[in-house]
Amino acid sequence: MPSILNVVGTYYNRQFQSHPMLTICTTNTFLAGISDSLTQTYLTPHSHDQAKIKVKDKDKDKDKDNWHQEQSIVGGEGNEILQGSSSSFDYPRLARFMFYNFSVAPLIHTWFTVLDKRFPIPLGTKALPSSHVTRFAPRLLTTMAPGLKRMVVDQALFAPFGLALMFSSLTLLEGGNFADTYLTALKANYAVWPLVQFVNFRLPFVSLVGIAWNAFLSLTNSRGQVIHQEHPALVV
Repeated sequence: MPSILNVVGTYYNRQFQSHPMLTICTTNTFLAGISDSLTQTYLTPHSHDQAKIKVKDKDKDKDKDNWHQEQSIVGGEGNEILQGSSSSFDYPRLARFMFYNFSVAPLIHTWFTVLDKRFPIPLGTKALPSSHVTRFAPRLLTTMAPGLKRMVVDQALFAPFGLALMFSSLTLLEGGNFADTYLTALKANYAVWPLVQFVNFRLPFVSLVGIAWNAFLSLTNSRGQVIHQEHPALVV
């Protein structure tokens, strides 16, 4: 497996050096396609059940009569909707998700170019003799500092903006609730990406994590659509 990743990484770097914009657009689109395909195949049918749970949670803040009324809706017609939900592959959804990731790839490329220039990350450090171990800490901090600064700047500035751009765009294309999906994704982002970026800011490691992350974003967006379409009055 490591050898395969090395081959992929080497090929990507070679293509990126020759055609940076085309490479980043193609890669972003391809990874998005994999993520949404995995989500639709293995996770989307379960997202309806999660939407049902969310509706029940929102009802808890209502008075008892309204809560029972909503429960009867979910237990009656709601079950028909859930059971009748199509489990077939949604190709238009896949196309929209891939199109969005293709469209924002130049913006992502520009942002990471700025980070590369402002906070260059050393490719590696030479091994130190055992007699110099006591002097290793300052050198380690010097090596880690650019990555830490880069991660903080990226998470403070681009992460909130990028997620807002994504869910506002998909909301316009597909419908749904922006606030609910955005806040859910932003919380998850801060639980995952700071550590990932601090450990390794380079491909193909980040790309592998990115597949799982895009799958989560696709699932979060689809859950927001279910709540909005089946219970629009309950979405804040």
